[in-house]
Amino acid sequence: MTDLEPTVTAGGEMLKIIYVRLSDLAQWDSNPKRHNLESIKSSIIEHGFRDAPIWDGQIGGIVAGNGRYLASRELEREGYEPPNGIARASDDGEWCAPIQVGIDSDSRDAAEAFGVDHNNLTLGGSGLNAWHLWDGEYPELIGRLNRRPVSISEQEFEDLRIGAELRHIDARPENFERTRSQRAVPRDVLVVNIGSMVGFVPKNTVERLQTLLSDRWGDDVGAFSAWLLELLENGENFDG
Repeated sequence: MTDLEPTVTAGGEMLKIIYVRLSDLAQWDSNPKRHNLESIKSSIIEHGFRDAPIWDGQIGGIVAGNGRYLASRELEREGYEPPNGIARASDDGEWCAPIQVGIDSDSRDAAEAFGVDHNNLTLGGSGLNAWHLWDGEYPELIGRLNRRPVSISEQEFEDLRIGAELRHIDARPENFERTRSQRAVPRDVLVVNIGSMVGFVPKNTVERLQTLLSDRWGDDVGAFSAWLLELLENGENFDG
């Protein structure tokens, strides 16, 4: 038990924690975060459920803490006793988790930007690339945001938005033509060769790519190629 004493406060929206049935909760429906559920389950068993997920009404779900929610549902299905921090519903014994409520974002964009920041900022100062926290849908998520997460620089924000554009290539047969090597390529793209990989780059991004090349890398084509390869690996790739 804590020896802290609550203080009577006033003014502004405040957080509070309520207990909610796991079955009544919903995830962030477009969350591309990777989760190691087995490790999260082991941590909950060992240390208890001590980090209440955050609910945001703008997405109608958990904006931070989806992994803990999923891990808890698995533990309940697997027949574990509720760990410290998890309660049971008084009528049927269903597991109930503590949830932070009380402050919603002002838009869905803001809620998703917060979700990105909540994860990315855990790596702040480490020198590690936050991309490793996310699956291949991360550029898609960032590409549709009109609000830049504070954990992403303006340049990274632009890079990710271009990466999202590279994913949208109309693959219908009538939109493809044959090159001299008899490779079928979309009519509205340029073919980019990087080592043994051939990437299809939409022509409407070429001017932006050229600007990035000159503004960011100057004549360092190798660095530019490495960056473009990373984008293509999350877009439309074909082995050469």
